[in-house]
Amino acid sequence: MTILVATKERLVLDTLLSSEDTELVTALDTGRIYEAISGTHLAIVDRHELVEEPYSADLIVDLLANAGITCCTSEEFIADTDHYLDARSPSSRTLELPPKRTIAFTSYSGGTGKTSLALDTVLHFVNQTARNLRLPAAIFECVYGDSALEALLGGEQVPLSLLLQQPELDPFKFRDVALYPMDYTNTRQIPNDQYRRYCREQMANNVLTVIDTMWPHGHALALGDDVDMWVVMTTPRIDAIENARKLQNDLRERYGEEKVLLVVNQMGGFASKLALMGLERDIMLPRMQHADTFFDGRLGKEILSRVYGPLWQQYEKRRRGLFRKRR
Repeated sequence: MTILVATKERLVLDTLLSSEDTELVTALDTGRIYEAISGTHLAIVDRHELVEEPYSADLIVDLLANAGITCCTSEEFIADTDHYLDARSPSSRTLELPPKRTIAFTSYSGGTGKTSLALDTVLHFVNQTARNLRLPAAIFECVYGDSALEALLGGEQVPLSLLLQQPELDPFKFRDVALYPMDYTNTRQIPNDQYRRYCREQMANNVLTVIDTMWPHGHALALGDDVDMWVVMTTPRIDAIENARKLQNDLRERYGEEKVLLVVNQMGGFASKLALMGLERDIMLPRMQHADTFFDGRLGKEILSRVYGPLWQQYEKRRRGLFRKRR
């Protein structure tokens, strides 16, 4: 029986150390607790003692509950130790959980497909992880004009400026993905510190955060240090390729070469290949008609495979027997 101990109460540890057939995982920071969810049967958590880095306590408590793990406080455990040690939870059916990541899709100009690919990526993440343990995700927009998210998805989306002014409001969700569409005219009036603080608070409630942005953009720069991977988007046009090269070099100088991917979107035919001669690129994506797909993950899975590496392959498998059984 694997027990997660997220409390400073010494009596809990003393009691568990004298118990047989128990494996203890001790942690107070939310990042370590998140890593321990896979395989945990009982979690003893004193929420007020948690160190909220990098996840919020709310997110961790929700994930423990959704994973079907028996949870209690230190006070509850001490009051009825035998009950919690005897009432073994069903084996956790979780795969290794993907780590927290922030991906930014960017380009100097529009028309490269970054909004569509950003949505396809975040929606595919939510869809694939839901077969194991539903993990929350969000997409933030950094634009100068009209919101591409609103144009693509419609719905009663709450603009970012209103969310910034009334943080108690919940963002609109599309297929379980939280949307933060930017209305730049109003959002630009919000102090940068307030914007950064709010966004980071929201990002702590998500395992994957996607940013859809033009470059340069002040709001994207405000979150630049939080980005784990910059995805520079281009199409196989000579002018777009030259712009992508320049942006790729700029981002590499700012954030490091290992944090920048160059993606060529809308590939098709000999002319596309000819335009790319001599260009070092990380991913090439085919041209797809909107009628053929509506964010079904065929493109997004390529990004997730690069960001998460071999770990992501277990989430792409669909055969029976996917989940590891645990005792």
